[in-house]
Amino acid sequence: MPTIYPLLGEPYEISEDENATIRETYKAEFEDSRKRREQRAPEAKGAADYQAALDGIDKALSPPLTKELAAENRQTRVTAKAKTDFKMFQACCSKWGLPDLPAPPQAVAVFLSEESEHGAAHVSRLARSISIVHTACNFSDPTTDILVRAILRLVRSEKKSSPQKG
Repeated sequence: MPTIYPLLGEPYEISEDENATIRETYKAEFEDSRKRREQRAPEAKGAADYQAALDGIDKALSPPLTKELAAENRQTRVTAKAKTDFKMFQACCSKWGLPDLPAPPQAVAVFLSEESEHGAAHVSRLARSISIVHTACNFSDPTTDILVRAILRLVRSEKKSSPQKG
């Protein structure tokens, strides 16, 4: 009789019938896995051909766009400060159980609301950092949502309407 060695617990013996059932189960799973790989092979080749065509377009367009591409890269470069700001955002998302990348506008709104006591400049910088990271990762920018824009407008207006220290 074959012996099973589990990860936890003591080894135990199984009957020949149980052994045959296990072998048949794994044989079927292996066969299913092989069929799935064979089915994906043409898709993978098509994807590789598609990517090669896109790479060719990039290669053809890059030389005449050198200055413009450099400007875009500078604009979307993720600085150390943006990374630090985004880590703060990630901590907030984790606390609320919300995704951070790609982030829903509600996650950004909650974060910016929590940070609003630090002033409009601080909140605006945090929003820019979130925007830059999303853009750099090719995700849609959640800071363009009406909810986030309203939070930013409110924080700016509170700064203007706060009493002057004298």
